[in-house]
Amino acid sequence: MLSKKEKIVMQIIYDKAKDKRKSFITTEQEIFDEIPPKAKITLDEMRVILRQLAIDNYFEMTHSEKKGQPLLIIKLNKNGEAFEREIIQQKRTIAQRLLITLICAIITAIVSLIFKNLL
Repeated sequence: MLSKKEKIVMQIIYDKAKDKRKSFITTEQEIFDEIPPKAKITLDEMRVILRQLAIDNYFEMTHSEKKGQPLLIIKLNKNGEAFEREIIQQKRTIAQRLLITLICAIITAIVSLIFKNLL
């Protein structure tokens, strides 16, 4: 399961890759510029997150250089392609847990009312 910051960075990578047939060329700065300010992710943190996501086999990341400017070549792997489905599945799981908690609370309230009226 990805952390909140990892999800933010992976969402940016996923959005860029799905528009360009699962692979694209970018710079670290382009990715960093798309991170919302409220996420409070520094450039160094983003670099670490990118390496971790690559290690976790979400994508292949190759460093290159063009006219002296460092570039990243990113190609989504199967885990990266399934990222959107993973997020949807997590939302479903949370919704199911909330529903079960609500049902249990209602049953507990009804049972306590029944016992209260019997005594």
